[in-house]
Amino acid sequence: MAAMREILVCLFLLAAPAADLPALSRDASAAYERAQRALIASDLATAEREIARAIELAPDYPPLYDIYRTTLQTPEQMKAARERYAALVEREPGRLAFWFIHGRLAEAVAERERAFAKVVEIDPKGPWGYFGLAWVARSKEDYDAALALYEKAHAAAPDEPAITSTLVGMLAFRVQTEADSAKTGEWRARATKLFDDRLVEKAPRSYHTYSAYPSMLSISPTKKAVAYAERLVKIFPKTQFIGVAYNVIFADLVTRDEAATVARAKAALANDMATTEVSVSREMLFSDFVFAPTAKTGRAAVDALGAELLASSERSPGIYYTVGARYAVEGDTTLGIKLLARALELSAAAESPLAPPDAIRVALGRTYLRAGDAARAAETLDAVTSAEHVAAAAIGATEAYERLGNATKAYEAIVRAVAVSPTPELEKRLAEAAKTEGRPADEVTAA
Repeated sequence: MAAMREILVCLFLLAAPAADLPALSRDASAAYERAQRALIASDLATAEREIARAIELAPDYPPLYDIYRTTLQTPEQMKAARERYAALVEREPGRLAFWFIHGRLAEAVAERERAFAKVVEIDPKGPWGYFGLAWVARSKEDYDAALALYEKAHAAAPDEPAITSTLVGMLAFRVQTEADSAKTGEWRARATKLFDDRLVEKAPRSYHTYSAYPSMLSISPTKKAVAYAERLVKIFPKTQFIGVAYNVIFADLVTRDEAATVARAKAALANDMATTEVSVSREMLFSDFVFAPTAKTGRAAVDALGAELLASSERSPGIYYTVGARYAVEGDTTLGIKLLARALELSAAAESPLAPPDAIRVALGRTYLRAGDAARAAETLDAVTSAEHVAAAAIGATEAYERLGNATKAYEAIVRAVAVSPTPELEKRLAEAAKTEGRPADEVTAA
């Protein structure tokens, strides 16, 4: 860290005139815009193709490389790009943009610092060297240095969306991770002003503005966050952040007006359904909606959407899991079992990250227990094998076997639970089960 600070002191003292960025031609600008739109739509193939075209037309324009780095998704792509630009900076050491992307791709921290220091040497009053060094400082968790460098980069290019968006993200990060700091209010206010004045006002449809929305949704007061969320939905209606935006909207609505929440949920889900046949964000939206922690979003709200949503999501295990679990919790075990069983059946062909098969089995097994079917509960819960869910399943299976009067199976189930989650409560239950089974104390410890 000391070496990093020495580099910074030297760089801040440099005072050569800034190098002018080359103007983008109409074709290069159009390709750059298309690449950004493709990234927003999660169309990486198009983004990669268009940013390559833009770089071909304007190889000395550093902002292009910030998008280019985002399109590199595989280790093979990263390696090829790293080798290409490592060779280019040796062959053409005066090319600022090449040093910038070389620094962004380099694996060694020292090489990153060397590359960005070279950018500052070429253009001491320009933003890109400081922007790169800020990124290095943040990766080293030197957040004071990172913020100072991002601010210096922004001062050199106040209308560059890539730099402003990253500065907003850094400020939001500090608000979230340093809530007790006396500067939290200052950081939040600074992020809000930058986002409103420089991004929303001057570059409303930029990829960098789009990328800054989640940060602002996370740190803004409710009224402001809802306004941002509504704007995001309006400008970028079919993107990966749509679920985040609607969650903010729902969190506000469910505390005030069930009718408005249901109407908004229908609009949100219809919006997302138009995007993909089986969408994770749709499952997230509905899950957050039906499990909202408020009495106003109760059974009536679930009923208002349940049948409609299930009919339009025939192959989505996450939807069946969410609806089924809600009905089961509310006491309708018959419908809960039916929907959860369907979710488990669907998960074999189209597993959802929000509803892995073993999570469904745990919910289904517990619902069988609530319904008084201990045999089906035990059978379902014994099928759980994933480490993440085996403890919950084993606890449920223990109860099921106790109800069935099978002390041996109950003991075996509690052993499995303790092996994964050795809590005092479970260890106590294990000791009691061992006593019932006539097991010696050393066998319980070994188990």
